[in-house]
Amino acid sequence: MAKPQLEVTGKAEVVRAFDKLSGEMENLEDVNAEVGQRLIGDIRNATRRKTGALRDAWIADGTATAAMFSNPQDYAVVQEMGGKQIAATHAVKQAYEGNADAITKAYADGTKRRAKRANIRTA
Repeated sequence: MAKPQLEVTGKAEVVRAFDKLSGEMENLEDVNAEVGQRLIGDIRNATRRKTGALRDAWIADGTATAAMFSNPQDYAVVQEMGGKQIAATHAVKQAYEGNADAITKAYADGTKRRAKRANIRTA
């Protein structure tokens, strides 16, 4: 059986702080919403536009586990993923790939905020 990578023993306060941090990390809705807002402009810019309706309809939201993007336009999926006669734009994928540093920073900052709430000092 493999040894755990991190074993916390010692004062009860430390164990409680880590338990609290673990609970805080289960719901990242605020961080995921922040990531969504950081990416939505790039998604809109990478979307094909004739009238602008598709581009302007993109919506970003955060859930406990993910940044979510949606577009209520009927043809949004075909434009994003492609079809028989239409090349895909992959606007969402491009936005993620082009903003890796900003996404990483958002999650690092979110983790630091949660550590602070759990009374854990970070560097």
